[in-house]
Parts: sequence; C-alpha cells; structure tokens
Amino acid sequence: MIRISNAVRDFQIKHSKKRFRSPVDPKAKNETETAQGNRAVSLEAIWFRIPFESVIGLWIKSAGEKQDLRRGILKIISGGQTGVDRGALDAALAFEVECGGWCPAGRLAEDGTIPKRYPVMELANAGYAERTARNVANSDGTLVISKGEPIGGTRETIDRCVEMQKPYLIIDCASMSVEQAIEAATEFFKNLSSRADARDLSVGQVISEHSRGSSPSARLGMTVLNVAGPRASQWPEGHQTALQIVSGVLRLLSGQNDASEYSS
Repeated sequence: MIRISNAVRDFQIKHSKKRFRSPVDPKAKNETETAQGNRAVSLEAIWFRIPFESVIGLWIKSAGEKQDLRRGILKIISGGQTGVDRGALDAALAFEVECGGWCPAGRLAEDGTIPKRYPVMELANAGYAERTARNVANSDGTLVISKGEPIGGTRETIDRCVEMQKPYLIIDCASMSVEQAIEAATEFFKNLSSRADARDLSVGQVISEHSRGSSPSARLGMTVLNVAGPRASQWPEGHQTALQIVSGVLRLLSGQNDASEYSS
C-alpha cells in the first residue's frame, strides 16, 4: 500500500484552519460550506478532490528530493586546490551532485597535481588568476569559506566577484558556528536559485549585485555554485570545514535533516 507523504499533510494544513469530519458526513459538509472563507478539507476530502495522479506526484516529489539533486538542479564548482576547494568537491561527490570547475594548466595545485578523481578541467596556458576568474564567471554566485580576513587567492576571488558584479557570500568561520554557516549558505543558494536580488539577503556578510546578462543557471538549467577559500597551507582545517558546510547545505536541500547536527 502506498504511504501518504508529508506533502499531502502539508497540503491539508495549508488549506485548512479547522479539522472536520469526513465530507461524506452531512453535518461536516454543512460546516465546510458555511465556514467563513475557509476551504477546510479532511484527509478523506483530499483523496476525493485531488486526482489520484496528483497525490502520487506529491508522494514521489517528497520521497525523491535527494534524487532531484542528482538530476541536475545544482552544480558545485571550484578550482581543485587543496583545502576549501577540495572539501566542497568531496561533499558534492559524496552526495552524487554534479561538480567540476576550472583549474590551472597541468592541473597545478600546491601539493603538485590535482588528483584525477576531482572532475575539474584544465584552462589552457592559464594559472591561478585565470582559473579564479573563469570559475567566478561560470557560476551564478560564489560561496567563500574562510577564517578571518581573506588573503591571497581568496581575496582575489572576492575582487573578481565585485568586478563582474556577481553575488557572493563570505562565511567567516572565526565568527560563526558550522551550524550558522550551513544555514547562511543554504539561504544564499536558495536566493540564487530563485533569482531574487542578492542584496536583499538577511544572512550574508558581503553580497554584491547579480551580474547582467544570461546566467549559468539560465543556460544550463541548473544553479551553479562556486566555492572558494584558503588552501591547506593557509588553513589546515579548511578542507574538513568546507566538507561539513557544503554537506550540510546538501542535506538541507535534500530534506534529510537540519543544521543542528553540526552545532558546536
């Protein structure tokens, strides 16, 4: 027997302020018809008034949110550097979410060569600066995960966002918990997905305007999130922190749990 999902119950709560008995009961029917502007329905009424296919669709949607992430509503990109970059990619790989990004020629990184398991593409005859600019340009927005004042390549990423008028969010892990970071990053992603004005976010530390013209999400049919931050030599805990934050965002987006799991 097919189990009725939370989506059906949410529909009932949304459209009803008062629980009635079965609509086949005449008294309940009269109460429903005379209620002040309320179109209250019981569980039985949902089954009678909504086509069976719609109920099944709600159930499938509720049960398949994680699979939706895999079907291409989200792509995580980074430059493949040690630290934050790879932490974000590891989270995407673990959740089977599409990922990638651009890296310097020769797959250059501070530890030598970026491992092949990270699906980043080489930018011909280019170094770190060109890679940074390309990832900012090819995303809908950039999530910067740092600790303290951004320096080096992290600072350059922010500068490119400003220059290109791309939305970005700085997560300063020196001033917020992992739980707070997950909630802020999730709001940022949702805002990118809805194409709302990024300046209206209430959770961002630094947000700039959307760039003008066609966005990657419009071209690719998905929201592309660039994740950047310090390399391992600058912040040894960056990889694990980014892995926690991006994994937490993906869990929230897939409806698996809340961010309190990561509270410290």
